[in-house]
Amino acid sequence: RLNNWITTASFGFDDNTFFYCLESHNTVLKINSETMGIEHRYTCDEKSILYSATLFPISKEKILVASGTVLGGVVVWDLFSGNILYNFTDHEGSIFGVAFSRDGSKLISCSDDRSIRLYDLTTGSHLATGWGHLARIWDLHFYDNSTIISVSEDCSSRIWSIEGDTLQSIQVLEGHLGRNVWCGAIEYKTKVLATGGGDGRIRLWDLEQKEKIDRSRELISLEDTQKDVLTPLTKGEVFKNY
Repeated sequence: RLNNWITTASFGFDDNTFFYCLESHNTVLKINSETMGIEHRYTCDEKSILYSATLFPISKEKILVASGTVLGGVVVWDLFSGNILYNFTDHEGSIFGVAFSRDGSKLISCSDDRSIRLYDLTTGSHLATGWGHLARIWDLHFYDNSTIISVSEDCSSRIWSIEGDTLQSIQVLEGHLGRNVWCGAIEYKTKVLATGGGDGRIRLWDLEQKEKIDRSRELISLEDTQKDVLTPLTKGEVFKNY
């Protein structure tokens, strides 16, 4: 028992002999997976309480830690040396999710302020911002190095494309009921997204579906439908559902 919140856990490069747990005060514990004993504690100078964190193993000698604090900071530090590499303060709310790109060159974060931020870890610069969710964003992932997926309190998931200094929302996935899509996970081989909602359901999404739909898209104008409507729409009316 660690007697503290655990924000994330990950294996390193130790043949699964050890795994690492990051506690909510930005302390990483190296734990023996056989004895479950704590072998070592790693810390950095930033001790803010965390809402989110992730570990990115690069080699046996280097593991990066990204910590999302309740005060709106995203701290990137080296596990073994304890050196803080970057402290990003672009958000205006608590950080609920952080994720490294699959090649480790970029980092994304999501926040209480309803925005998504993208950072370059080679230069330490802020690259892009994304707006679109109508409530807090709980979780996010890189699908590839140019596409991001997020899930939100507004009960939707969004797919984002990196376009210059903007993250462009290119698709909205809606299927859960009530409020909150709490989490998401990607199976990269089959290109499937799994989302877990406040409705107690897990939903699977084909991430290639948008491309398939676009290839067979047909535009139907409002005038074409008038002959099939018993009471034609009057000027100013709009479709709410179909």
